[in-house]
Amino acid sequence: MSLQRARADSPTWRRSRYVPSSRAFARPRVSLAPSRAAPATPAIDAHPLGVSASQDPASAKADEEKKDWTHAYADDLQTDIYTEVNADPKATVHSTEWRKIMRGDPVEINPSVGSGLKIMTVDEWTSRWKRNDRFPECLACGGTATKEHHFMQTWCRGKKQFESETLCMDCHMFSWRSYSDPDFMLPEEYDKVRWEKMVRDKAAADGVARA
Repeated sequence: MSLQRARADSPTWRRSRYVPSSRAFARPRVSLAPSRAAPATPAIDAHPLGVSASQDPASAKADEEKKDWTHAYADDLQTDIYTEVNADPKATVHSTEWRKIMRGDPVEINPSVGSGLKIMTVDEWTSRWKRNDRFPECLACGGTATKEHHFMQTWCRGKKQFESETLCMDCHMFSWRSYSDPDFMLPEEYDKVRWEKMVRDKAAADGVARA
């Protein structure tokens, strides 16, 4: 009798074959700590809402659905926002076009309204830009006639960073704002910390073994 036939005829093998492991359906858990050691105190899930792990999941989901995420990047800041005032944009985007506008050279027409090149005023060139209601003030003159031309936000494991630059339509100065949580790290930085710790732990273990 072949080994395959023997296994097929074995009632023990048939039962274990169709009983799924409970781990197959277990939800993966994510930890902020680079090591696998269990935390000494109950941890708070890495979530922008700061929802406790003991909170009712249905209640947490309802709170998340009700929250206005439009300007969540600027809530619960842990340190100061870095600011700059410049005559030219700090962000690379639109910097070339801005220099052309200031020299009176033609710039490319927005593809959504036409094609080709055209000499434009600042008001015409920025007509499709919108104001950032979270940061409407100009850092140079204090006016609120501003339009945002650059914005970027990044979230990772409940931590955040963002950049915003606005142009004042009154004084034509650019206001730059940027922020990063003190312990913010990108995914590749988390991996780097984890692998460096693994290397250190292995080296320490090898040293103890040789001793």
